[in-house]
Amino acid sequence: MTPLEARIRKPEQELARATGERDAQRAAADQKAQEAEAREAELRQARAALGQKEQALKMKEAKLQRKETELQRERATVATLTGTLEEKGKALEEKEVAL
Repeated sequence: MTPLEARIRKPEQELARATGERDAQRAAADQKAQEAEAREAELRQARAALGQKEQALKMKEAKLQRKETELQRERATVATLTGTLEEKGKALEEKEVAL
């Protein structure tokens, strides 16, 4: 190898090393970007799932509120009927006593 070839070889080796480092850094950056995109996709899916769960909970809450309202109406009806029966029972007792 001539001295000129030796002088040229050293910068070529440094260039090859620098190119290798750059390629490795680029590959690592690409890998991190892919991982970040995958994580972002997971987060979007999780957000969508949470939105669906929230909607389902709202529907259940509305159903429970309707049932509670219905139960309150039924309690009021029972209370009214109980009062009516008690009044009729007293009236019947009074008629029996009068007889």
